[in-house]
Amino acid sequence: MKFQQLKDKEIRVKTFSLTWKNHFRCLFVILLAVAALFPAIPALASEHFSLPDKELSAYAEKVSSLSFVTNDGAPMTYGSAIEEICDIVQKHAQKVNPALTEKQLAAMRSLIAKRIYLQQYGTDRRFIGDHGVRHIYGNIGRSLHLLAGASDAAKITAAVAQIYHDISYTDPDILFGVPNENGALVFASDADHDIRSWDYFTQNDLGFWQELSVFSAADLATMKEAVALHNLNVDEYAERIGAEKLTKEEEASIRNRIQTFLDVRKNPIVAAVHLGDRLALSEREKIPLILEYSPAVMEDFVRAYGVRMLKKDVEKKNYTQFAASLPTIIAKDAQTGLGNSYCQPEAYSRRDITPDRGKRWMAMNFVQTGSDCLSLREIDGMPYAEITLEALDYDSGAKILGEEIASRQFYKVFRDAGVPKNKIPALVQKAFAGGAVLPESHIIVRFQTVAMEENDERRAMRQSILHAASSSPIYRWGLLDQEIRKACKAGAVDDLTVQKMRSLLEEVGGTDDKSMSRFEEQQKLPPNQRDAKALLDAFSKCLKKSPLQDIIEALWERSEKSAA
Repeated sequence: MKFQQLKDKEIRVKTFSLTWKNHFRCLFVILLAVAALFPAIPALASEHFSLPDKELSAYAEKVSSLSFVTNDGAPMTYGSAIEEICDIVQKHAQKVNPALTEKQLAAMRSLIAKRIYLQQYGTDRRFIGDHGVRHIYGNIGRSLHLLAGASDAAKITAAVAQIYHDISYTDPDILFGVPNENGALVFASDADHDIRSWDYFTQNDLGFWQELSVFSAADLATMKEAVALHNLNVDEYAERIGAEKLTKEEEASIRNRIQTFLDVRKNPIVAAVHLGDRLALSEREKIPLILEYSPAVMEDFVRAYGVRMLKKDVEKKNYTQFAASLPTIIAKDAQTGLGNSYCQPEAYSRRDITPDRGKRWMAMNFVQTGSDCLSLREIDGMPYAEITLEALDYDSGAKILGEEIASRQFYKVFRDAGVPKNKIPALVQKAFAGGAVLPESHIIVRFQTVAMEENDERRAMRQSILHAASSSPIYRWGLLDQEIRKACKAGAVDDLTVQKMRSLLEEVGGTDDKSMSRFEEQQKLPPNQRDAKALLDAFSKCLKKSPLQDIIEALWERSEKSAA
């Protein structure tokens, strides 16, 4: 498929799949009194729900009292967070249109609550990271902080955009997949979930919001760019357009488009929505709460990522069986913690629980992303979006988990701003040293290293992660294996690298004589004569003939025993 620049025609309204309609769609008309939780709202277009009103109301009642901690450190429940979001939207709506009636305002609050609870229900069915109450609440806080001096019309546009920006994650095509002609499940791409979210808004709720007269035509056009392209990403755009990869010219065009959206001079509302969402980097907002309340599950992910780092040295059969067993292991350990209240049974699916998922979770609470981390600043009379992120216990975590994990979320800030990968390391250093400026998008990025407070609720999870990493030989070996491979690929197979390779082999245990003999042949050579590829190949074969395979096999056998 040929690449095209993103224009309005590329974010046109699409129709949702017939499969969705046939298998999941629940047709209903909202009655005058559905339930106490959801007062009456005007009849809308047929809903693309996988959850009828009555069930959604029961679910909302069940989870509304569940608690979490906001990015600003305040304890809150799902229900109170939704009430606050409704208050924010109502305040700006009344200023934009003072003629709104009590009935209209009640219907608006009801609709907002329904849409957010639906998204929370979708989030509770997966392990991909929060796209429900906490995420929407955090995004709105950051966006409105950047727009503190803007009009009420701008603020309500940004807030409502954030309410709907991820609603397509409730799409059953994304949640559950659709059987193809061979019976295998085919999942809709997450890469275009932003376009699907705009489709949802226009097909279901646009008419209702237009009746309130709180958005002008220009506001809706702005909201379209804010919602339908918030996921624009160089790494995923090839998947979106169905291409194997992008050319350099295509990548440059996408980067330019991203920079345009993030430029507060050109469209502060779109920039506020996109930046507010791209800064959803922290545990308090994105990590599944089951991990916070069930430390054993987080430890499972840490060990699993250790296996993932060793993947090239693990027999394919052992790795495949371990990966397949991970959902069973995690489901079993989840029963021992309070976190199961935050998770639907469907969440334990093989699609979302994978060994590399731990990498995301381990990186999360190094970052503090309060509502004031995104601000507007003027330099020489020109507006800049200033991003200030705190790195919590960064140094101590990096020593155990490795620099890659500790810096992952900080690298993500620049990657999501469209910065080429080869330029990111230098910008991260500048951001820690005092500040990095991205003139193309008028963004300033600052990182500050701070200590996590003793009473911080995240400390328990951080200690759980560090304990699992330091006490698990699997994770430690994986980290060392990555370091060795990086050195060998750079051709720098010095004596220290060889010593680390031998140390790992000795710790893992016996290997076959043939592979070890090849390794020792390379080891005896002077550093400048060693063949890095041959040395690494011998090292890997040693591990594949070692007790490491038995250790990995024992991990997945654990799930079979627990299932029996």
